[in-house]
Amino acid sequence: MTAKPRLILHIGTHKTATSTLQALMAKERPALLKAGICYPRTDHPDYLDQHKHIALAEALFHDDAAFRLEWARVRAEFDASGAHTLVLSAEGLSSPGKSQDNSLGRLRAAADGFDVLAVCLLRRQDSFVESLWNQRAKNGRINKHITDFVQLPAVQRHMTYKDMLDRWATVGRVAAIGFEAARETGVVEAFSAATGIPLPPSPKNRNVSPGMHHAALMAALNKAGVTHSHRWIEQALGADPTRHALGARLRGEILARFTDHNAALLATYGVRFPDTLPEEGADPIPAAGPHEVERYLVALAEKGGGVDSKRKTRRQTRLRDVRKARKAATANTAEQEPSDAPRPAHQPPAKPRATTP
Repeated sequence: MTAKPRLILHIGTHKTATSTLQALMAKERPALLKAGICYPRTDHPDYLDQHKHIALAEALFHDDAAFRLEWARVRAEFDASGAHTLVLSAEGLSSPGKSQDNSLGRLRAAADGFDVLAVCLLRRQDSFVESLWNQRAKNGRINKHITDFVQLPAVQRHMTYKDMLDRWATVGRVAAIGFEAARETGVVEAFSAATGIPLPPSPKNRNVSPGMHHAALMAALNKAGVTHSHRWIEQALGADPTRHALGARLRGEILARFTDHNAALLATYGVRFPDTLPEEGADPIPAAGPHEVERYLVALAEKGGGVDSKRKTRRQTRLRDVRKARKAATANTAEQEPSDAPRPAHQPPAKPRATTP
């Protein structure tokens, strides 16, 4: 009897070195193919310069016809490759969207005939929510301070890891990896061990987060409608070494809320989170307000910042035009969960009047 082909689904979660893993698998595509592993192309017209299968993930949750088209493209590339293993990666697959149960049924049907393994890295909830808030502020997708962000229902659902993994267990086997433990030996190495995908040693992290005070400023800039870049902020204000934002009190509340949940996660999927806590004050970092926004804009103007290269500006324009067309085509759809789709890069803000902050 012929063995089934393997389908490995790297489903996330967000902020667990997914960008690093995806870029590495894309770079190693020829070597992986020689080993019988197909990591399909990711250069979809709607998502330029990506290393993840975001078009397939977005279609899975939002558009049945688009999913069938994307799956056909992936399957055709896999069949033509002669490989025995198909690998797909998109951290948005772990998002707790309202339609996920139905969507996973669609994926189960499409993947019939494969031996399916869903691989997921998990970060302790307090660390995860800090990092997610930082990224969403950086990418312009959130204008709330972290104290309000952690209370959002969608964010709360993101942290119920066992519920998400239980749904994926209806699609295939699940391999869950604790992110903090994996960092001790190397995330790439831990991923390779869990999947059997041969990858070279861990490269440098590709998705470096800004400091937390800068993230708070970015949230305020988003609220004020001011475009930004974390590089511009560092240019204007200097580096921000702050790595934590929650404060000991709020962090403790989050960990207490998930004590029973994480015990069940350990019992079912073998993920044990560390019990160490960072050194920090009792309260969350302060929110940024209009004064901090004005101070940043004045400093940026004084240092002549906020100007992109011509090449980068052309790319930004192309990305923006693609997304405008896509948004117009789906304008009548209901509001969805925040996706991992890349946000168009910021355009330079108009230089403010140099007033005293």
